[in-house]
Amino acid sequence: MLAVVMFSYLSVALFIACVGGQVSIMITDFLQGILMMLIFLFLMFFLLHTFRWSDIMAGLAIAPAGQSMINPFKTSQVADFNIWYFLIAIFGAILNTRAWQGSSGYNAAAKTPHEAVMAGIIGGWRTIASGLCILLIPMVAYAVLHLPAFSSIAAPIQAEISAISDPMIQSQMTVPLFLVHTLPVGIMGLFAAIIIACAISCDDTYLHAWGTIFIQDVYLPLRKQEKLDPKKHMLLLRLAIFGVAAFGFTFSLLFPLKDFILMYFALTGAIYLGGAGAVIIGGLYWKRGTTAAAWTSLTTGTVLAFGGILLQQMWPDHVAPALLHIWPDSQFLLAHQAKFPLNGQLIFFIAMITSLTGYIVVSLLGPKRVYNMDKLLHRGNYAIKQDVVTVKDEAVKLAASRFSWHRIIGISSNFTRFDRFVAWATFLKSMLFWFFFIIVTGICLLTNWITDAVWGEIWWWQLVAFSVVLGSVCTTWLAIGGVRDAFRLFRDLRTGKIDEHDDGSVSEEEKSNWKAE
Repeated sequence: MLAVVMFSYLSVALFIACVGGQVSIMITDFLQGILMMLIFLFLMFFLLHTFRWSDIMAGLAIAPAGQSMINPFKTSQVADFNIWYFLIAIFGAILNTRAWQGSSGYNAAAKTPHEAVMAGIIGGWRTIASGLCILLIPMVAYAVLHLPAFSSIAAPIQAEISAISDPMIQSQMTVPLFLVHTLPVGIMGLFAAIIIACAISCDDTYLHAWGTIFIQDVYLPLRKQEKLDPKKHMLLLRLAIFGVAAFGFTFSLLFPLKDFILMYFALTGAIYLGGAGAVIIGGLYWKRGTTAAAWTSLTTGTVLAFGGILLQQMWPDHVAPALLHIWPDSQFLLAHQAKFPLNGQLIFFIAMITSLTGYIVVSLLGPKRVYNMDKLLHRGNYAIKQDVVTVKDEAVKLAASRFSWHRIIGISSNFTRFDRFVAWATFLKSMLFWFFFIIVTGICLLTNWITDAVWGEIWWWQLVAFSVVLGSVCTTWLAIGGVRDAFRLFRDLRTGKIDEHDDGSVSEEEKSNWKAE
């Protein structure tokens, strides 16, 4: 049955990616995204209306000592999702900015570099509603399953969970079973529909991205022959996309998930992200970066990630018994014989650090030559006139030309008045939460003033009052702006001139930008 379900929605995703390409993917993803935000907002209102916030907090307070789900300063006994998980996540987010190539089609779809910058800024606002809903659902589920007041609702859910033999599957099915037993038929149908739509839109994006990456960034550079005929090129792209779908289908059927889903994301993501961040930063901000260093970084990250996957899978049945045969009295091995001691997040961190080090070392040991960065990035004497946004505000021009808050935030002379408003709003929101984080952390480290009850109030104001209101505003804003830009896209596609010679490959002329140091 699982194979039939996967085959069905992968077929839809494959059809969208192969028939319409990136344009169809962008339009269908936009429609899915707006519907998702609307349904998630509706679902949040339903849950908060059905279950009181005080009951949710009371249920979360039942968590074992040292594993608090309310007070982050009482989590010393949390094994995986502790402070190191979040510190590594912050480091990875900085190092791998724009590195995840599942969204490569979107990263390259902007009309101008400035629009790409604005897309990154605006994109952060779209996750407010969905992020809160994804957080709220398991919070309510935990409260319902642990608070005695909800025992009548929890009993049938617990019975179905107990009927599952695999502990990991039990954990994975807890929240879905909670939703099945608590959501009315209509709301459950809406939620199921948008989850299927999310799966299809995610898959068609990734099929297209990784399939085109294989052809454009692996096959064509290694081929080193004349340019492909457009029809043959399109056929190769579609075959590569089909190959990615076939791999995903087969891998999902055969790979047993033995860790939390976020740890799985970190571990499998490290196959590419383990070395990609170093390549992007080195390639765009360091004129000494070399191709050999890029290959070293990516290869190192991939090997370490695949090694981590193999060790996790083989550890309990093969690796741990073999090591215990050699060191039978090892307390470390005895304590970790059931599970590999490094989780996916730690393996991800090791891959990033090792790959970054490899990139720097290989670049420094390689040929002493530098790259013309201005020509690569179309700036200075190589700027494209049509891509430059002219701003008449002299104050903005002056602020962008010297040290100022505008430069710190990233506001340039290309920013319009509304662009500046959005950029400042994004910056101030981040700084507000950062300031709040510093103050509350200091208070908690020095005093015991902030009790679990106070934390419950803090979470209500941050997660409910702030995020629900802001999420509603952002959903409306992005829906209106998205519809407007979709029609602009259709107009540009109808009237724009297409360069048939631009196949996305790097020409010999562009390769000549190297110069000896």
